[in-house]
Amino acid sequence: MHRIKEVIIKTMISIEPHVVATFSRCTKHRNVCFEVYGFDILLDAKLKAWLLEVNISPSLSSSSPLDKKIKTVLLCDTLNLIGVYPYDRKQYEKEMESILKKRLLGLDRPLKGEDALDLIPESYLQKIVKQLNKDADGANQLSEEDVNIIIEFEEEQFRLGNFEKIFPSINNVNTFAPLFENHRSANALL
Repeated sequence: MHRIKEVIIKTMISIEPHVVATFSRCTKHRNVCFEVYGFDILLDAKLKAWLLEVNISPSLSSSSPLDKKIKTVLLCDTLNLIGVYPYDRKQYEKEMESILKKRLLGLDRPLKGEDALDLIPESYLQKIVKQLNKDADGANQLSEEDVNIIIEFEEEQFRLGNFEKIFPSINNVNTFAPLFENHRSANALL
């Protein structure tokens, strides 16, 4: 499995510039799209992993009960991982009606500064980050974007399901990080 994971990581690093460029061209916001890739890997007699192909739109149709079970779990875990939640039209209409009533009655005046921040419920992680920033000097404080990235990452870890994060990890970041730098250097020369 270690060799298979390495092939997948290297393949994804090799297409990273293309994926990032396409993403940047298609949207301005993070976390608004996702892609499922299907990797076909062959193992030789020495169990060396060889990439046969990568399917950018793998089939989700099923031809057997086992295939259906695997793909159902894949789809459920994918939707959980990206954070999709069910849309309730009645609840949305109720919330919109409440917002419109408050606006009509003048009760929707925005709060300013510390008053507005006090109304936002803090997660455990946000409290830790707040304490870290309080203890850090100005140069080492986390920005709001840094905090949001950390929070998104931690929330994503709780939604992994049967997925496994294979990169970055403490065991492989030093091995594969230079490949990103080589990409950026090669692209800068073009």
